[in-house]
Formats: sequence, structure tokens, C-alpha cells
Amino acid sequence: GGGHASNLNAVNAGTYPLATLTGLSLGANLGQGNPNNYQLSTVGSSIIVTKIPIIVTGDSSGTVQKTYDGNTALPVTGTAPYSVSGGLLAGDTVSFSGAPAFDSANAGARTITQGSLVVTGASAGNYSLSFTNGIGTINKAPLDITANNAAGFYGQSPTLTVSYLGFVNGETATSANVTASVARDLVTNVLTPSMSAANYYARTVTTGTYTLVAADKMLITLND
Repeated sequence: GGGHASNLNAVNAGTYPLATLTGLSLGANLGQGNPNNYQLSTVGSSIIVTKIPIIVTGDSSGTVQKTYDGNTALPVTGTAPYSVSGGLLAGDTVSFSGAPAFDSANAGARTITQGSLVVTGASAGNYSLSFTNGIGTINKAPLDITANNAAGFYGQSPTLTVSYLGFVNGETATSANVTASVARDLVTNVLTPSMSAANYYARTVTTGTYTLVAADKMLITLND
């Protein structure tokens, strides 16, 4: 009759009015009941066509790694950092746009999240994306701190400075909350830098040299 599921003119996912039941009647197989004592009616006023799930699972092997670069983008490799399950109906056009991402840009153990990944295409409205988080790592970026060479007369204590090499994403010592100091060995005149702990950087140090100038000499310092 008119209420048969085959009469539902619905192709896409959504909510549709339920057709009126026609051509249906209660039979005699009601046990001890008399069919004349019952009225056949619909329950509810609509029918829901649900979306087909596409399940995306983030890589959980721990092999997704990159060096700190100040953003949450996953590393670009030849292998997708996720797997996909769930079939498409014949004739449907569905694709992905965007990409999964780390949950934070900070170095350390990270969670791979859905990020900006969404389902697109002509049939996208009939599919739902379900993302299962994965795991990965952002390793600290290498940062070299060098004690700048210095010179001074006997008895002087000139300011000792350092240079940095390795900051990424436009960061500086100030923005990365890095402070440094230089220690001078009074015997060897070697300048050794030290740096506060850095959340995103693995530091290496390069020493400098302090030159003592006799009092009867002229000291000329050239800036780089």
C-alpha cells in the first residue's frame, strides 16, 4: 500500500514525512482478539534516513614524528597518518578535505586529532565522519648557543654575550623564554655559555675566547 517503505521517495540522509498507510488491514490472527475492536494507525509522523559512517583512525604506532616547528601540522610523508574504514555506496562521490593535526604545537608526546579533516564531495551530506585519535611525537628543535669572543684590559669585567642559532617560526630568546649567561675561566680564558631549560629546544653550546689586553695596548672592538 501507500505506506510501504518502497513508496518513500527519499535518497539522501535526513528526516522525511511518513506516508499514510493505505491498503493495510488487521487480519484474524490476533489470538483471542476481535479485529473489529482495533484501529490501525501510524506511530510517529516522520522517518529518518541516517548517514553512513566513515571511520577514520589516527596512527597509533607512535611513528608519526617531526621536529618542533611552532605549528600543529603533521609531518608530510609518503604514508597517510590515518586509516579509513566504511564503504561507499555505488555511484556516490565522496572525498576528504583538510588534514588531521597534533593537539598542540609544543614538543613532547602528542595526540593526533581530526584537525580540519572533513568529508566533501557531491554525496558528502549522506556520510558522517567519525575520527579516533592517534598518537605521535614532536621532538625538540636543535638550538646552538655560542659565547661571543670578548676582550678586555686587566681588571676589567666587560659584558659577556651570546649568539643563538636555530630558533624557528620567527621565535626569539625572549618569545621562547630563554635566558643565557657566560662563565669565564680565569685560567684558560675560555668562555662557556649556559642556557635556561627550553620547552621546545634541545640546546648545544659553543665556547668562546676571552683575550686579555695589556694596559699599555689599545683595545679596538669591531662589531659584526
